[in-house]
Amino acid sequence: LLNVRPENADQIHYSKLGEYGEVEFGTVELPDEKFAWAMDGQHRVRAFEAADKDILVPIVMTIGMERPKEAETFNIVNSKQKGVSASLRYYDLARYASKEVKQWAERDKEQRNDLAYAIVVDLSENTVWKDRINFTGVRGMKRAINLKGFMDALDSVVRDEWFFARPSNQRLELMRTFWNAMSEAWPVALSPNTGSILTKTFGVHVACGIAKSIFLYCDQLNDSSKEMMMKLLESTEDIVDNWDPDGQLSPYIGGGRR
Repeated sequence: LLNVRPENADQIHYSKLGEYGEVEFGTVELPDEKFAWAMDGQHRVRAFEAADKDILVPIVMTIGMERPKEAETFNIVNSKQKGVSASLRYYDLARYASKEVKQWAERDKEQRNDLAYAIVVDLSENTVWKDRINFTGVRGMKRAINLKGFMDALDSVVRDEWFFARPSNQRLELMRTFWNAMSEAWPVALSPNTGSILTKTFGVHVACGIAKSIFLYCDQLNDSSKEMMMKLLESTEDIVDNWDPDGQLSPYIGGGRR
């Protein structure tokens, strides 16, 4: 699935060869082999290049499609395709897609998904999670958790009516303060390369569940400071067991008790 982007559209040459019914057909000449942008099927290109014999490859090519439309098209084509990273698909949608296509892709979840995405972006810029979240889902990046995993972990928080009703800046500030409190309460557990549960998707799910309760207590106490959150986190110490991979939480890793 190829696209000749608008800035290059005037450099292609089309020659009409004839008509079949109401359909016109012909040939399109491109200036060079790297002229069109591969919107989908990129992984097959290398295979054809390495093939021992010439192979006629059928393609679909659009001319002049803008980048936001490319992202929409990629999402539509791959929304049901197995093996395509959900992080990559949502990352493209969040950056490029129109509001209408976001509504189609996320349906009734749109607002909460957008909120979860905004929270993850903010945490990746302003907390211990800086440069530790894989936004594209591409393997081998050595990041603790990917975008989709973090967004899923936030699901119980963004679905909470009290939290969702807060002003946008307050919601971001609450999550930022919570993770700053977490990083001071368990600095070793949140350090890179420790193997801690807290640096894995399961641990982030547990932490976000704790955050939901912490926020409600802070609201009742009228104190959402980092110091108050750290004090409230003390009550979870026996449960999380320093986020030790061999501790009390370990039997629940992997979706069920071992």
